[in-house]
Amino acid sequence: MLKPTENEIWRVLNDDAPYDVSQRVAEWFSSEEGGLWLSVNSSKIFRLVEEGVLKVDEDVPSDTMLDYIHAEIARRVRKLRRLTAVWRVAAVFIPVAAIVSLWLEVDSRLGGSVFSEPEMVAESSEMGERKVVIFQDGTKVYLNAGATVTYPKWWRLDRRHVKLVGEAYFEVAENSRRPFTVDIFDTKVKVHGTKFNIKAYPEDNDINVTLLEGSVSFEADGQEHCMMPSQLLTYDRTDRSVNMIRLDRPDDNMLWTKNIIRFRNSSLSEVLETIGRWYDVQFVIRDSSLLSRTFTFKTTQLPLNTLLEEIEYISDMKFELKGDIVEVSRK
Repeated sequence: MLKPTENEIWRVLNDDAPYDVSQRVAEWFSSEEGGLWLSVNSSKIFRLVEEGVLKVDEDVPSDTMLDYIHAEIARRVRKLRRLTAVWRVAAVFIPVAAIVSLWLEVDSRLGGSVFSEPEMVAESSEMGERKVVIFQDGTKVYLNAGATVTYPKWWRLDRRHVKLVGEAYFEVAENSRRPFTVDIFDTKVKVHGTKFNIKAYPEDNDINVTLLEGSVSFEADGQEHCMMPSQLLTYDRTDRSVNMIRLDRPDDNMLWTKNIIRFRNSSLSEVLETIGRWYDVQFVIRDSSLLSRTFTFKTTQLPLNTLLEEIEYISDMKFELKGDIVEVSRK
């Protein structure tokens, strides 16, 4: 295999090379000559990353470096298998030591996140607000009011793993070498580069997953449920049942990211709970017979008083705002 020029090699490491050059250099890295070059220059590469000369986001090694690590391990394993029995025991210490050294060096650059669990950080959206979080891999997470996403300070080399409480819309950057998973209480969503919405507040009995694009699988109680685009999966946390339906308008479940409230045959409890999170108020129902009401309407986020007046207009209820408490009674 023809050795790339030094300029081509460093352009690839800097993520500044055309696709054909990147592919050719990556293939060369997996060769014995390329592996030797990386071994010799590894310290320089990491130093340039630390100094910010090489463009590597959040101290995470580029896919080229990750490919090299796996290729180097596989190459040395193959080499060991070709050795005779007499030399195998004596020779094993050199490649194993080199591989361990390489992994330890990467681990140290990632703050210990290769061999141990990294430090976790949390981002929350307070009641009455919504927030967008962008992860180091380009994944976007839109947090609805009262939601919290917990994620590692550094991604591990083998996976991307976050925890969610509340409602969030995910646009996950595809990377088959680093699977993306979302933990929700004692369940899990496995993601394969996609767009989806999860609603899972602690006070809610149901966990709802709406898939817009791509594919995800929902894991609960030892079973895996694969979803298709435009499907809504509902998991009952009480009886642990799973129900999936196809939605004609799956985008409706993501309208909140555009500051639009949408209800479809929703109970009064669900309506007031959602509005309470959006406006950071608490509703007190004075007449329990009102709980049988259901609502279907769509509106942009209005001032609270205006929104309550609109609901009064289409119902037999009236609202009285006292600070952050809203009393609900019959007209």
